[in-house]
Amino acid sequence: MSWWDINGEDNNVIGDVPIDILKKALKEIVKFQEDRNQLKPTLKDILKAFAVVLQENQVASTSVSEQSGFVKLCVSFESSSASIYVDNVLSAETSIVAIFRSAFKEIAQAYEQRWERKPELCEWLETLEFILRVHAEHLFSDTKGLEIKRITAS
Repeated sequence: MSWWDINGEDNNVIGDVPIDILKKALKEIVKFQEDRNQLKPTLKDILKAFAVVLQENQVASTSVSEQSGFVKLCVSFESSSASIYVDNVLSAETSIVAIFRSAFKEIAQAYEQRWERKPELCEWLETLEFILRVHAEHLFSDTKGLEIKRITAS
């Protein structure tokens, strides 16, 4: 299993195991929707559920510097000035949230085993961003032709 630094900082890393776990969860979400004869989820649907679980995990984080939480997630795109903002997570789909909770637990365990700490906010975002740069068009109903540039929290 390999891990690599993000943003040029030795303290922040992502790795194959977290990426594989989150990618599997995203595919499970798509299958869940398709099994119910529903469209693939939208990117906003995914971000809302991801934000719910991310906020839950930030409260439980061991990192004092990251515990302040965030109000919204923002996705920007390479070839467009458009962005997607998520700040109302109350309407997150509970089944998607449940799938993410399970994945977050596995990812946190991988970080604990390798780094003896929980993932930082930037590591959660970078892991999702890494997957979406390659797979967004296949996972969501509304990302055809859009290339993810960055996911940020504020």
